[in-house]
Amino acid sequence: MELPLIAPLDRDISPETVSGQEFIPDAADFQFILESSLAAGGVGIWDFDLVHDRIIGDRNLHRMYGIDPDRAGCGTPLAAYVQVIHPEDVASMTANLQSAIESADRFEAEYRIVVKGEPIRWVTARGRVDRDPQGKAIRLPGVVMDITAQRKAEQELHSTMLRWKLALESAELGAWNLDASDHTLRSDKRFRTIFQGSDEPLAYEQAFARIHPDDRENVRKAVGAAITPPNPAPYAEEYRVVHADGTILWVLGKGRANFEGEGPHRRLTSLDGTVADITEKKKADTERLRAEEELREVASKLSEADRRKDEFLATLAHELRNPLAPIRTGLEIMRVAAGDAPVIEKLRLMMESQTQQLVRLIDDLMDVSRIASGKVELRKEIMDLRLAVRSAIDATKAAMESSRHHFAATMPDEPVWLNADSTRVSQVISNLLTNAARYTDPGGEISLNIERRDADVMVSVRDTGIGVPPEMLDQIFEMFAQVDQSSEKSQGGLGIGLTLVKRLTELHGGAVEVRSGGEGKGSEFLITLPLMSNHAGPENDATEMEAPVGRRVMVVDDNQAAAETLTAMLRLAGNDVRTAKDGVECIEMALNFRPEVILMDLGMPNMNGYEAARHIRQQEWGGEMLLVALTGWGQDRDRANTSEAGFDRHLIKPVEPSALADLFRDVSR
Repeated sequence: MELPLIAPLDRDISPETVSGQEFIPDAADFQFILESSLAAGGVGIWDFDLVHDRIIGDRNLHRMYGIDPDRAGCGTPLAAYVQVIHPEDVASMTANLQSAIESADRFEAEYRIVVKGEPIRWVTARGRVDRDPQGKAIRLPGVVMDITAQRKAEQELHSTMLRWKLALESAELGAWNLDASDHTLRSDKRFRTIFQGSDEPLAYEQAFARIHPDDRENVRKAVGAAITPPNPAPYAEEYRVVHADGTILWVLGKGRANFEGEGPHRRLTSLDGTVADITEKKKADTERLRAEEELREVASKLSEADRRKDEFLATLAHELRNPLAPIRTGLEIMRVAAGDAPVIEKLRLMMESQTQQLVRLIDDLMDVSRIASGKVELRKEIMDLRLAVRSAIDATKAAMESSRHHFAATMPDEPVWLNADSTRVSQVISNLLTNAARYTDPGGEISLNIERRDADVMVSVRDTGIGVPPEMLDQIFEMFAQVDQSSEKSQGGLGIGLTLVKRLTELHGGAVEVRSGGEGKGSEFLITLPLMSNHAGPENDATEMEAPVGRRVMVVDDNQAAAETLTAMLRLAGNDVRTAKDGVECIEMALNFRPEVILMDLGMPNMNGYEAARHIRQQEWGGEMLLVALTGWGQDRDRANTSEAGFDRHLIKPVEPSALADLFRDVSR
């Protein structure tokens, strides 16, 4: 039989008027109304006879658990209900039930019901244990409520919150919410860790106090713009926060304002946002951020980093073109004056000097990082400063002549001996003359003066150009620095040129100084270098190749022009020279020619230089010959690779005659 749902009434029910008629509900009416309400609310009622293991329930309970009402009139064992509980939830439900029966008065459990042909339902069961006078549990009445919709909503909310949490964690963001009415700040753990280095509670006033004093006004302005109707701007600001221990973090804060109402009644309710720790990014990108700060100060839309990079590359390109100009001019003169031996010899010496300078500049370009860090290798020798100055003048003469500059040079009649890298010294003077020509109006004056003093010599380059503003005098030698000129006189930045002047001069034990009366008043650059002590000059200044006559030499290179010119030079020195275009042809030719010296390129078709060298060293006749790698690659790992392949020497293209002279002298010894 069904469990009575309503206890006998112990008082009368007041009459109610329904549609103008008196209506007095009886017990059946009350039961109908109650069952309908319970069904609508997904609630089932049960009474568990613990002594006889029988559960009597209403229709809702039977419907939930899939129990046949006709077979459940006298009650159903607990096992019939347990068998439809989800297997993963049985243990916890039975444990709660056993605990309630043994020691507690209340029973409560949440679990899933799996009825065949129906979707899984989540329910919560609640009841109170009745005991006999001896304290034995005899009865457990209670209710079961269908909470499937609630659990789905909770799961969806949990899933949404989890997705947001994962998104915030993956982006390493901290979240915050600020109530506009009372300034109550709500935040997550990461926000608090970023702002104060711990998970301790953090109020709005405390959080704002953590912002660096120099950044607070910018934050105020950004927040003010974000909360000002009618068109609030998105809030995004970079600033610093300072922890109690002095730690400073860079933070990127973003957010948006929330309003309610429309028009003049629109009211700010809250602000929501995120913060991100960008300290490492700041450290890794210091130069870019410095450029951005400079751009913000001058309200410029150009990227300072890109501009400086472009100027750097342009300056290097300019330095490379300087020696090419006199070489190209010299070639044209040689074509016209083919029979004039003195002119040809003078041009040859000039072109040789410019070629050496060009090779050094290419070396600098290939190792810009070493230049920027000051790790420039000097090749010192006893040299006459006047020769380096003349080389620099030759390299820049075309630029000055094209602008009709009046140039004058004053140099001592006697040699000025230095222990220095002649090419680097020439590069320093050339850079100064190039800058003077670049920043001097057409028709202006440029002068160079060499003044010998007690223990050093001073080289002065003066011009009547645009000058240097007083605020730039201390910065002009910094990497990528430039005089900021908006007039037509500006020809681009001073870039790396003056930085190299300063660093190369200091590497020689000297110093550099700039003087200027200001904008439009010209400038003067002074270089001081130490003189050689107790030395009258080099004993032998010859640079001609002194190659022994009669050496058998092979030149191996797939570049026909390079192979032919080197072969011609070696033959003029009296050597017997053969030429091969790759490693295969070299081995075939060497088998019969048996060269004493092989000058071999590395990157060739069919068989490269490494493979050819290894093959030659494996032959009985290839053990004594001198193998020389002739390549454009000159890093330490490149030299290690050629040595491992069996090469004796490693020369960098284009090879200097003096290097070949030393090579053949070694062969003779």
